[in-house]
Amino acid sequence: PVEGYFPQSPSLRETLPERYRNGSWDDMCERQMKYCRRLTQSLRGQIQMHRDPFEPLNGVLNLPEPMEAVVDMVQRMRAQRPIGNPLLEAVWSRDLVLVKLIASNPLRHRNLAHMTWRADNTGNLYQKGDGSWHIRWKTVYFKNAKGAAGDLDYNAEVHASVWSDLERYLFKHRPLLLRSPSDLLFLCKAKGPEDLKRPHVPWDD
Repeated sequence: PVEGYFPQSPSLRETLPERYRNGSWDDMCERQMKYCRRLTQSLRGQIQMHRDPFEPLNGVLNLPEPMEAVVDMVQRMRAQRPIGNPLLEAVWSRDLVLVKLIASNPLRHRNLAHMTWRADNTGNLYQKGDGSWHIRWKTVYFKNAKGAAGDLDYNAEVHASVWSDLERYLFKHRPLLLRSPSDLLFLCKAKGPEDLKRPHVPWDD
């Protein structure tokens, strides 16, 4: 009711039909919340979950050491390196870094997609003088900023096993994917001629 998207977006009232624009936005949100709760109560017992969201992962989660599946994935990716095709190799390098980075620093999709890197070390991803790589995010950029994230900003080292792959991607392969100035770490390959004219945006698929 207080921290939800709609209560924090009173400007949306202007997108409603004219007859719904009168009255307090907070009152309107509260009224709709009550309607939604009644609807949820009335439908309880009628809705069945058709798919267990954990089902696709059970094979991995039930392993004695689930992270071994990630290690196996990385090894299979290494074996399928598309040598001889610079653009595909750049995509391969990016994807390998993504998988290894998720294993090292398990962040949400949004944080990964919006992560920045700049040569002057002012981005989310940065390198210290000793050669180690780190990721930093202000708490406000986390979904649970008002909950579990607390008041502490995120600042964590990337596991050393990622460094060499990360540096190869940044300094050799990322420039091949760069079609316009961008500080996004993970760049999408152009899917067609029209994409070549558009600036880079965070990936969403």
